Amino acid sequence: MKKIVSLLVAVVLAGTVLAAQAKKETKKEPAKKEKASFVVVVDEEYTAGGEDKGLTAGLAGFLEVEPEVKTVPYSAAKADEKLAGLDYSFLPLYLVKKTPAIREKMAKPLEYGYVQENDEYIILPHQTRQGVYTTKTVKPGVMEIFVMSQCPYGVMAENAVIQALKDGNSPKAKDVHIRYIVDYNDAKGFSSMHGSGEWEEDVRQLLIAKYYPSKYWKYLEIRNKV
Repeated sequence: MKKIVSLLVAVVLAGTVLAAQAKKETKKEPAKKEKASFVVVVDEEYTAGGEDKGLTAGLAGFLEVEPEVKTVPYSAAKADEKLAGLDYSFLPLYLVKKTPAIREKMAKPLEYGYVQENDEYIILPHQTRQGVYTTKTVKPGVMEIFVMSQCPYGVMAENAVIQALKDGNSPKAKDVHIRYIVDYNDAKGFSSMHGSGEWEEDVRQLLIAKYYPSKYWKYLEIRNKV
């Protein structure tokens, strides 16, 4: 009886090993991602206008590609025939070399106007978390914060300023202005990313800032807790 049991165990073990080996042999190698050419036009003076590593990684993941990134200084981009004529008012500017697969992936963003295209590239303006406005002049002693009133990141920025003002850590010569981001066209009027309630709140805050400036920051402090 012991021999039979031993034989059965041996057969089971042999079957397990063979099955594992067969599974190992049939396991497919992960498909290699296609490479994609990214051109990032960067500011030569401010690091804020450089490549955004987070955007690079996120974009590569969305497109399911292996990115090959080439950074190009703003002055060189303007002199390059292939890159001349683009809108460089905000840097960095991301360009992705267009292929049929990438064009298909970007079909919806192109349809909704989030990105643009020319014969050679998919163009991604104003996509980075920080950047440099090349056409704006420096305003000494002025800090402008561009927000949407119901955007959590905008609220975080406002709260940081409010706390600095309360703690006395804000530079005395610093004049802080909140600027509101909205869309407008003649057909649809105003719109904002988080719905009509957002741009309506933007208007409310602008009116408080204009007619009751002494109450503005206190209003934001209370409103941002809601």
